[in-house]
Amino acid sequence: MTPEYLSLFSNPGPMNIEVKFLDHDGYIPPKSMWPNEVIKLLSADTHSFLKEMTFDEWSFEIVKYEIDPVKNTLVIRARKAK
Repeated sequence: MTPEYLSLFSNPGPMNIEVKFLDHDGYIPPKSMWPNEVIKLLSADTHSFLKEMTFDEWSFEIVKYEIDPVKNTLVIRARKAK
């Protein structure tokens, strides 16, 4: 089952989350999370980072996760699933 971004994180929390699409004009408003929620980016089935996620029920491939400890931000870069 592919997780839905909107239901993954608690929002609010001290860390910011941004989504940036590589080939899509869509926009997802920033959210926030608690640091321990970063574990939600891991798949229990494959024991690796999530490679797919849905955004408003649209499937996307995850290209990169970027964690910036200075800005306290997680950036998820995604492109439309083929």
